[in-house]
This record gives sequence, C-alpha cells and structure tokens, in this order.
Amino acid sequence: MGEFYTDYLFARPSFWEGVARIFDFAGTLNTYNTVDNPNLADYIALANDWAMIAQDMKKVIGEENV
Repeated sequence: MGEFYTDYLFARPSFWEGVARIFDFAGTLNTYNTVDNPNLADYIALANDWAMIAQDMKKVIGEENV
C-alpha cells in the first residue's frame, strides 16, 4: 500500500527553489499544483484524506508493518 498525503495541492519546491524564494520579494516563484476543475481538486483532496485515515487506522490496528 502506498503512502498518502493531504498536501496534494501545495507546492513542493526543491532545495534550490527554496533558496531562491528567500530573495523572491515579489512572490513570482509561487506555483501550486493545479487542477482544471475545482470539483476534481476537492475529490482528490477528500479521497487522499480518507485514504490517510484508513492508512493510520491500519497502523493502529496492526495490519500494516511500518
């Protein structure tokens, strides 16, 4: 089973992009993961949230060795 994350639409900059953001006073480097349809974005985020809940419950119950 793969790992799920709840930060689907947030940007994940590389190390060097993070360094460049220090000097980006105008905020031109801010990019986010986008989806054409807002309903699709909600669906993906909600599905990832519930998958994380299921993943956490399996860890607590002991069905998954991590």
